[in-house]
Parts: sequence; structure tokens; C-alpha cells
Amino acid sequence: MTAPPIDLSRDACEQRLKNALLEDTNNTDHWDQGVWTVIRSGQASDVMAAIERHEWPCGTSACLAGTIIIQAGFIQPGARDAVLGEYCLMLSDEGQALLLASPWCQRNWIEPQMDFGGLAALLAGLNIDQASRLFYNDNGLRELWDLVCEYTNGRVALPDELEEQVTAIDARRAEANG
Repeated sequence: MTAPPIDLSRDACEQRLKNALLEDTNNTDHWDQGVWTVIRSGQASDVMAAIERHEWPCGTSACLAGTIIIQAGFIQPGARDAVLGEYCLMLSDEGQALLLASPWCQRNWIEPQMDFGGLAALLAGLNIDQASRLFYNDNGLRELWDLVCEYTNGRVALPDELEEQVTAIDARRAEANG
């Protein structure tokens, strides 16, 4: 397996971070910071067809790292989760090859096929410490935007017109989580 060519310049990485944050902010029905990626409803083949069309796969949820990877197209159906009874998505062969070509970013949180943190860190231009903080499962949208703003020296920041929306989303999330 050889890694596919992909732009890992600062601008490209920061654009991926911005796109993923905007996706998660504007479509909270499929943002779940507590899961890498999961198919909550529908068929794996439908999910893959949507990804191939560069659309968000219906019935799928992902954390920020998962969103970055889905948007980059480095995803494929995985096995059913024994606990949740839901199908997980895992890194595509191309995504795994990209990780293998960049061993400094591998995290191996679960196993190479599921190393969303490592691949998302690479695609976003993050070091391991930054990725650990950013992809933490308890982060709300405000924390995600604030950390990305810090990591990009302000080049990627929460747009003023989304301030109230992010505050409301985080309030609903906090209320739902007790």
C-alpha cells in the first residue's frame, strides 16, 4: 500500500479544520464528540455512496476527528459494535496507507484501522498533544473552536455570526448530559 498524495500544507490543514468545525456547528444532528464515527440508521452501502458523492452520510454521527476524515474521504464501513449494536466506520485502505507513511502521527488508540485520532491529527496539521486536547470527547463546540483558534494563531476562529448558535448548542448539550 502506498499513501495517496494529499496536501498537508498549513493552509490545507487549517481549511480542513475550519470545514469540519463549520459542518459540526451547522449540522449538530450528526455531531457527537463521544464517538469516532457510527452509522445510527441506514445501510453501510448507502453511507458509502454518500461519501463517494462528497455528501454527509445520512444516519451517521461523528466527532470532530471523524468529521475531518469523512470529509477527506478516508472512510469505509466497519463491523457492528457489540455494545451499541451500531455499525462503525473505519479508516479506508488509503487512510491506513497515509498513516503508515507518517508513523510519527500514529496514536493506535484502538488498532490501526480505527486510528481516527492519528489520521485526523495528520490531516489537520496537529501534534499529538494538540490532537489529544482537541479530540477529547467532553469538548463542546466552544472548546473546539477556541482550541483551533489557539492552534492556528487566530487564522481559524469562530465567526461572529455563529457565536449565539454555538452557545445555544453547548447549553443544550450540557442540559442533555446533566
